[in-house]
Amino acid sequence: MNQKHKNHPDRAPNFAASLKAAEALTGLPRNRLKLAKEQGCSAFRTNGKIHLPELLAFVATDEFEAAALAAEREARAAAEWDIRLAKARALTAESQLARARAKTWDAELAKTLFNAGDEAMLEVLKTALLEELPALIAGKAAGEILRINRDFHYKLVGDLRAARVAAMEQAAEAFAAEHPEDD
Repeated sequence: MNQKHKNHPDRAPNFAASLKAAEALTGLPRNRLKLAKEQGCSAFRTNGKIHLPELLAFVATDEFEAAALAAEREARAAAEWDIRLAKARALTAESQLARARAKTWDAELAKTLFNAGDEAMLEVLKTALLEELPALIAGKAAGEILRINRDFHYKLVGDLRAARVAAMEQAAEAFAAEHPEDD
């Protein structure tokens, strides 16, 4: 047996057969080994073996250490970015859900308010046209009826607006009491 190829306990091996073997023999993490290969370290042979003394000399240089630190910072930044992106997506989804709830609530509120306002206006019209106006024009001459009708029209428009606003305010308060805001 040739003594040259025999492993001696006192002598460290010069070559590693793979990244995994180089990691075990040198104690360097796999990401540092890959970075050395990316940086063009000549310890990596075309047959897949890694010349360990050359690798250790390469990773001991200041340039490699600076590149390794930059790569680690970049990896941390990418991880932080992933976390920020996930948070942004969650906040966006929450915002969209809140807007959808608000649109539903707004549509329901608008319907309630307009219905209340319409009902109040109909009540004012019914009272005005069936009770107040006939009493005002009873026994009056045509010219006098035209003047009363014109004045009555302005009063009626004001009464309709006031009734609608009051009814809508009441409906809004009732709606808010029935639908407390979700926090």
